[in-house]
Amino acid sequence: MGGRLQISNAAFTDNTVTTYSGGGMFVVDETQATLANSRVSGNQATSTPAPTLGGGILLESAEFTITRSRMSGNSTPDGGGGTAVYGSTGVLALDSATRILNNTTVTTPGGGNLLTGGRNVNLNGATLDGNIPDNVRTNQILLG
Repeated sequence: MGGRLQISNAAFTDNTVTTYSGGGMFVVDETQATLANSRVSGNQATSTPAPTLGGGILLESAEFTITRSRMSGNSTPDGGGGTAVYGSTGVLALDSATRILNNTTVTTPGGGNLLTGGRNVNLNGATLDGNIPDNVRTNQILLG
């Protein structure tokens, strides 16, 4: 299991997932992934029953680095409108040119990013703004 995934100059836009989570992208099983110079916007995760996580991206036991990219206008009812990190391991790293803007959740915090348990997020100067109900909900935030 696991592997490497590198995506650049891509757009994941206006997708809806109705079975499980991860409206724009779902990365699993110890995958090391990089998203660069890309856009994840207007995606929705709407499945029932709850939880439905990661309107833009759901990471389940994966490491994910986002560079020079924009995530905006993604939504989910239960957490991580922009990105949700879930599972036994998980790391999310954002660079200073990344923008996480105007993502939403309905019932659970983490409009921009939701990290469950002891997962790590390294913001490295990324911009998180306008996410509802809040920008990040996590146990541990590493500011670089």
